[in-house]
Amino acid sequence: MPEHSTFLTILLAHIRDTLDHNADILGTTVLGGHSPTWQSWEPIAAATLMLTLVLLFATAVAGKIQGDSALVPDERLTLRTFAEVFLEYFYNMAKSVMDADRAKKYFPIIGGSALFIFFSNVMALIPGMPVATSSLNITLGCALVIFVLFNLYGLRSRAWVTSNIWGARPGTSFR
Repeated sequence: MPEHSTFLTILLAHIRDTLDHNADILGTTVLGGHSPTWQSWEPIAAATLMLTLVLLFATAVAGKIQGDSALVPDERLTLRTFAEVFLEYFYNMAKSVMDADRAKKYFPIIGGSALFIFFSNVMALIPGMPVATSSLNITLGCALVIFVLFNLYGLRSRAWVTSNIWGARPGTSFR
């Protein structure tokens, strides 16, 4: 493998013509003014791979939480115990910043972001694996999603957003 390339670079090289064509359609970048290449798609593919891995992890853990055996903790580190410890840390942090009701309400955003960032950075420890968070575009995209959701939830809690977005009647309080 060439220096600074991952297995994903080699896989994407097989569809290089298609990626070049799609990059040409996008045109130049807004800030830099340069044309993207077929290699510009690697962070997007890495983020998609990471999203798939996080969803598989969540599905595997959710399958182990079901039933009566979920009440008794495992003696050794398993996917379930790792998820419990990892997510409990972020839930307790959220509870210390905001009350328990709000922490529970916003925890899917907090926990999902924490899992995505953690697993993306762990991938950097494995040689030849792509790192989604190494691209400013991916981290900017994550930050924009959190920023927009933060403001929408704030407007929703103050009843400024009407039935257009959230499905409530105008003038209804969301508290």
